[in-house]
Amino acid sequence: MMSKRNVFKAALVVSVGVVVTTVSAIDANAAVLELGLLIDGSGSIEDDDFGLQLAGYKDAFTDPNFFSNIVEKSEFNSIVIGAFQFGGPSSSPEVVEEIPWTSITNQSEAEAFGNLFNTSVFEKLDGFTPIGAGIDTITESIFNNAFTSDKQIIDISTDGAATSQLKAETAAQAAYVAGIDALNAIGIALDASDEDDLKTLTFDETGVAGSGLFFEASTFEDFGPAIKTKLGEEIAGKPVPEPASLLGLTVLGLVGLGSRVKSRLDAEG
Repeated sequence: MMSKRNVFKAALVVSVGVVVTTVSAIDANAAVLELGLLIDGSGSIEDDDFGLQLAGYKDAFTDPNFFSNIVEKSEFNSIVIGAFQFGGPSSSPEVVEEIPWTSITNQSEAEAFGNLFNTSVFEKLDGFTPIGAGIDTITESIFNNAFTSDKQIIDISTDGAATSQLKAETAAQAAYVAGIDALNAIGIALDASDEDDLKTLTFDETGVAGSGLFFEASTFEDFGPAIKTKLGEEIAGKPVPEPASLLGLTVLGLVGLGSRVKSRLDAEG
């Protein structure tokens, strides 16, 4: 099996011009996005609500305009997606690969993938909320599956904070060090404390805790539209701002450019 590895992390580049050129070159050459979906199946979620969560993913991928409106408008030629469920007892957390890593290169493949989000494929795990174990498992799977990609993202959906916030934060930090580009999350009907804990796990390419994409659905009924919007932003990026605001964003972007430039090559696994 071919595996992916993080080849290097560049030291701080003093010249802003060099950083901009390097990052732009990486983005221009990016062709494949790997997206790992980490889905809460713990006991705090009622069976009907679990069904609504799955239906939200199904509706997003089977939308007839999914590929044309999202993937074709992104920097990627294709996306590779896998879906994992987490739950189980606190003494032996379970993380199950429910849908194997699947390459999506057209609308038909997106719809076939989306149709797998149903309770005949996903047997709800119940139990606790081992987000840390989920992050560890999906990170390992990303770097040891059969696909090569230019960008890797983990996407968590949950209705509560991790059973162990410390383990979840440690796993998130390890994912970044391993080479994951972003960890994003969507919370469902969270209280303020759980929202803060979940946000803390997210990161973007800077690795700063809380810097990743975060969405919240007020109820499970609201999950579908929220996850569809979130997937759009994860894959294609946020809508382009009006021209009048571009200059300010450019300046902020130059100031905020970090030292983390990564390249991934195939390596014999």
